[in-house]
Amino acid sequence: LRSKSDSADGNVPFSSIGGLFDNIDKSATVEFMGMRDAIQETLGTDARLLLKVFPKLETLFSKDNMKRSSGKSTSSSNSDPTSIESSGVSSSGKQKDTKLRMMFALHFFFRTLSSRSKRPLVLFVDDLQWVDGLSMELIQSILTDDTISNLFFFGGYRSNEVGEDHILTKSLQDIKEKRDEKELEGYLCIELKDLPQEAVGQFIADSLRLSYDEALPLTNAIFTKTLGNPFFTRQALEHLVRKNALYYDNITFRWDWNLQEKELKNLISNDLLQMVKAKIEHMEPKLQEVLMTASCTRTIFKADTILVLLQPRFLRQSQAFFGAKASEDEYKEAKKSLIELLNQAVVEGLLIPPQVVKRTKPTVRYSIGAFQSNAATGEEYAFAHDKIQETARSLICDGDEFEFLERIGNILHERAQCPVYGEDWMFFTACEHLNRVSAQYKTVPTSERKETKPDSLKKEKQLRLATLNLRSAELSIDLLAFPAALDFCEHGIGYLPTDDEELWSEKYKDTALNLFSIAAQAKYGVGDNIAAERYCNY
Repeated sequence: LRSKSDSADGNVPFSSIGGLFDNIDKSATVEFMGMRDAIQETLGTDARLLLKVFPKLETLFSKDNMKRSSGKSTSSSNSDPTSIESSGVSSSGKQKDTKLRMMFALHFFFRTLSSRSKRPLVLFVDDLQWVDGLSMELIQSILTDDTISNLFFFGGYRSNEVGEDHILTKSLQDIKEKRDEKELEGYLCIELKDLPQEAVGQFIADSLRLSYDEALPLTNAIFTKTLGNPFFTRQALEHLVRKNALYYDNITFRWDWNLQEKELKNLISNDLLQMVKAKIEHMEPKLQEVLMTASCTRTIFKADTILVLLQPRFLRQSQAFFGAKASEDEYKEAKKSLIELLNQAVVEGLLIPPQVVKRTKPTVRYSIGAFQSNAATGEEYAFAHDKIQETARSLICDGDEFEFLERIGNILHERAQCPVYGEDWMFFTACEHLNRVSAQYKTVPTSERKETKPDSLKKEKQLRLATLNLRSAELSIDLLAFPAALDFCEHGIGYLPTDDEELWSEKYKDTALNLFSIAAQAKYGVGDNIAAERYCNY
């Protein structure tokens, strides 16, 4: 089973682990079905808790057995809970008890799979530099449990993006110490270095259908700048083609260049991301706008979502209903044009096409709350590399960035509330953009602010932002992400009136009460009872 952490999902609990359940192939599903009764017997009523967060597991559970569940749960079973408790999960408080049950359920789920499988259970999670806290906590509990066998876990991360204070660094140290205490074999760290110059030379020679010696001057120039990074090596080659320094000779029928090695080096930027930026800037403006818009969503995105962000008049589109501003034919024509642009980006190597995304998709859809990932399946594209997404985002002009993000955030917020096309990640992303815009807006002197809305409209906007943060906090607390829930609550409370009389007026009291209530639950969840009581006393 494989998964991949996403930089956009840092606040989404269990997002790193959840992707494992999206990639269960048919052969594994058949084998898991044979263990279904044993899994449900082990999990008891906690199976429902798993399904609430990971709906993809529904095929592995029998509805009849779920109905006949006797009420036993993993957290109340006789199995030894030492390994879970040692991971730092406390059992005090209702929310903490729910978190404990979830961790137990996941832990015993993987324990049952590994112990009853005929083949070793292999788990792979990539890009752990973006791992969420609860996924890391679960991984730690599994890797320090000496009762789990027949399981092999391996993960990948970029060491240059993981410092001493990173959650992964601390967790790896804890795992090592606890495995040493239990006299278990330690884990192995393998550093994957960049390609050596010889390998880069062979890659370039094969790409251009030249001999290694013929490509050597080009290899030396590119390797000096890229130091063997495969992604940047390819970008450097494409950059030289765009500069017409590397060209295909239609007379000799081979790739050639007419510059010396030093001149080739000078054409390749020291800032390799600038080459990616130059590539995107070289494309037509409409495609640039598409990539910039997509970069403000997720690594994997639906074409329908991007179309709505580009043309909000299609916001309320569905198979059965189109608003007065847009007809179904207009929508189909606009989507066709967008698909053509996205496919052009695929040809340029910037995006991964839908047929590949479908086979390797590492994401998980969440089903917490009123909106249960009802979004209709559509064409899904993915950025070929997170550096491409980062570069596309950097193309947004500094002076227009916050206006751009505010527009994206507002449209995503409205889209998220659609019962057909809304997805929970849209609430989180809308919150991220709009909170950032609001924080930046507060730093601008009053005399320089562009906004000239009446106070009544400003207050409506503040209330809407508070409500959006409340919704994100509710989703987070349901997913047991206490720090994220608290962060959303604090932002939401910041949008409310500071005057007590106005705060508890009919207009604001429900939003305020819910924000303070969830903030208190989040504080209890992380063990800060004193701070929780302060929220209760408002």
